[in-house]
Amino acid sequence: LSQCLRPGSYTLNIDSTRNYRIYVNSQFVRQGTSVNLTAVAGQGITVDFVEPTMVYLPVVLKSMQYTPYNWIDATNGGTIVAQGDDTYQYVNLPFAFNFYGSTYTGLYVSSNGFVSFGSGYSSLSNYCIPSTATPNNAIYAFWDDLVPTGGSNGNIYVKQINSGTFVIEWYRVKKYGSSNYQTFEIVLKNDHSITLQYQSVSNTGSATVGVENATGTLAKQYICNGVGTSLTNQLAIRYTTP
Repeated sequence: LSQCLRPGSYTLNIDSTRNYRIYVNSQFVRQGTSVNLTAVAGQGITVDFVEPTMVYLPVVLKSMQYTPYNWIDATNGGTIVAQGDDTYQYVNLPFAFNFYGSTYTGLYVSSNGFVSFGSGYSSLSNYCIPSTATPNNAIYAFWDDLVPTGGSNGNIYVKQINSGTFVIEWYRVKKYGSSNYQTFEIVLKNDHSITLQYQSVSNTGSATVGVENATGTLAKQYICNGVGTSLTNQLAIRYTTP
């Protein structure tokens, strides 16, 4: 539920039997506390009430304030996987991970900037989500036509950082037909949260970023082919169950 309000002073009366989380202009506000906002002329204030469910429907917390950028280097001591053009490789996870209500002990790493659960995909042509066309059941960090064939074209590394953190890093991976190189990563935690981090990216207007369920009927898209919020260097995007 979302409600747009004119600038002013408001008191929110919340049903105490419901376990809401409240966001005011995307800022989390605990019940019983207040928040002061400076409104911009012509713009309203948005209040979101998010109620947890048993189905994994992620919310997005973005940028320095809500999800600090904290790059984790997987190249040092990590393992190279999915080396090649339009390929994928299965990787075991060090902990069980819940994604859209199903639990997995491994995932498939695609050379083209995403990971998927249950099935592997090498799809090079991205599209917007949700879509029932494959791939599905995936975390799209930077879905585009990438060529991590090693050497100057870059590689993908996976690394277990500790008992509760696992990283998949695309390091200086070349985008097909260009001189652009992308370094970004997916950080999975044993609390089932997902953080996408972007160390150095360019020419991002043809990529898809987001998460999608197994049937391609539910998704949380961040950007697709230039439509959405732009990707920038030193950006972190976190997906979590509210």
